[in-house]
Amino acid sequence: MPQIRLTDDRVVDVVKPNVSEKVLAQTQYRRDLKTTPRDMFDVMQSVEWIVMLPVFATLQRHGCGERMPDLMGDDRIGYWRPRMTAGDGEVADFEESEGEQSPDPQSSAISDAEGTAPSEG
Repeated sequence: MPQIRLTDDRVVDVVKPNVSEKVLAQTQYRRDLKTTPRDMFDVMQSVEWIVMLPVFATLQRHGCGERMPDLMGDDRIGYWRPRMTAGDGEVADFEESEGEQSPDPQSSAISDAEGTAPSEG
């Protein structure tokens, strides 16, 4: 389970946000940035939102006064990201998790040797 070191140096588990925390995050974001529902949908699909929403919920539950619109800024992401540690088998740096998966090196080697593209399946 991922953990985060709070401003008072306590290390706590990052929690899954409940419905009221999700609504609070969306409300704060829409109010501050005057976001349309369509734009808000796009924001909520972003990697940054997906990663920072549990951080927001965790900080709210532990009395840290961070607001979701502020957490989405590069400076606040840069502040909290180094304070996070990943659990076993989890991606610690969300920027590394973006993009396409690299192809299987063995299937690429086989296709190069045969001169054909690897079959998916």
